[in-house]
Amino acid sequence: MGTILSDTLSSIRATPSQSTGYAPAALAFGRDMIFNLPVQYDMNEINLRRQRRVDKDAKRLNAKRYSYDYRVGEQVMKKIFDPAKLDDRWKGPFTITRIHVNGNITIQLTQHLQERLNIRRVKPYRQPTPQVLQQIVAPS
Repeated sequence: MGTILSDTLSSIRATPSQSTGYAPAALAFGRDMIFNLPVQYDMNEINLRRQRRVDKDAKRLNAKRYSYDYRVGEQVMKKIFDPAKLDDRWKGPFTITRIHVNGNITIQLTQHLQERLNIRRVKPYRQPTPQVLQQIVAPS
């Protein structure tokens, strides 16, 4: 068991990272783990490459989001973390009681219980229209 773990850790340390382009051991020790040669690297270039990767990932994630300004008194749906296969993915609606400047809101769960959530974990609640409610009650 000890040699398997040792070999696995060694391979992880010797594999170049996508964000830096260098193996973690090469950055830590300044030498290549396989050929035992000195490694020359530019930390500014590594930081620039890492920042480009972060920007690319942020752009990809933000493309899925829509802009919405939450206000006190509005209702939101709270995302359920790790639901069962056929369970609901959203719970609510809950009323917003406070807006924070750091991208968080406080919602009223019960009369005496509030929860502070990031806006990534909520979505605006839209009241169903009478036509939608009628379709649910009497499907055609």
